[in-house]
Amino acid sequence: MSAGRKINTSSQSWGTPKKYVDVVNKFFDGVIELDPCSNVYSIVNAKKEYLLPENDGLKESWNYSTIYVNPPYGRNKNNKTSIKNWLEKCSMAKIDYGSEVLALVPVATNTSHWKNFVFTKATAICFLNDTRLRFLENGEDCGKGAPMACAMVYWGLDYQKFYNVFINFGAVVNISNLIIEEKRKDSTSKDIKHIVKTPYDLKKMLSESGMKVISHSLNKLDEDDFYKNFSKEFINICTREHFELGFSCESEIFLKNNLESEPRHTASSILKMFNEYKDDDSMIIYLLRILYHNTNECLLSDTIKNIMRYCINSKNIEVLEYIIRCCENFRDEESLKLLESKNFNIDWLDDYKNTIINELREELKNN
Repeated sequence: MSAGRKINTSSQSWGTPKKYVDVVNKFFDGVIELDPCSNVYSIVNAKKEYLLPENDGLKESWNYSTIYVNPPYGRNKNNKTSIKNWLEKCSMAKIDYGSEVLALVPVATNTSHWKNFVFTKATAICFLNDTRLRFLENGEDCGKGAPMACAMVYWGLDYQKFYNVFINFGAVVNISNLIIEEKRKDSTSKDIKHIVKTPYDLKKMLSESGMKVISHSLNKLDEDDFYKNFSKEFINICTREHFELGFSCESEIFLKNNLESEPRHTASSILKMFNEYKDDDSMIIYLLRILYHNTNECLLSDTIKNIMRYCINSKNIEVLEYIIRCCENFRDEESLKLLESKNFNIDWLDDYKNTIINELREELKNN
């Protein structure tokens, strides 16, 4: 598999850490029938392996009883596929063949592929305790931590076994009855209403499942004092998280807790921080890192779009990548026009942008 947040990686030789190979084997009683995205250095040792890049595991048969998937985390610009296609294949293997499937993937709860193929299709998730998984590189532990949080997702019938095996590795959540809110209009423009499960519901579920949640308590203050305290604490969190080296959820939880307790002051503080630090790439990355998960927050949406419009001309590749991610999550006409207005002249970034443009055009045309 090809693991890593950067989607321009050319490596196909990243592998699952041994302790997770061992626990997957334990869950499958020592027999992994299929590894559809393996490589020559893999230590998974499934009975059937499709080796990347020589074989396209997405096009091969997944008619196997036990399947372990550690998919490429980026976009393949040659065959125009992404992690979304791998998660869809996982969910279809369960539906079509009754397969038991485990997948080690980045935590991306606000993306369409998680909503479509994890929350609405999977049985359970283990949010791993390791904040930066040390994937094997060419079969060796090089000590490099992955720059994102990861989870083991399970499509299958035995939740209790999944819980018993994985509870020592993270917070295990049963999502088999989770229904995600979607609001769409059919051809007669009648609303189709679904039961609501908000991001706060998910946070509550994680807390009840044993995941440690860091709480920041702030008294009601006037706006200036609030901003002074908020910005100071936010910068302190981001600084000690060493964002350039890896992903941590503390700053995002800090934002969510403050949005719950002081929504107006928090939204105002985010806007003030942007205005104060808008020419500081590091601070913009800190802000975008948590904001692109919160495009559905009404109080933040205008601020996020202001940042997007201002930063679309940035020379910083990471800033531009997050702008595309924000557009991907907003999924509206304004985001589409913003992406169409810009060529980055960086092959992998333009490939990513064009993929989202095509998705949005199709989606908006159908709506």
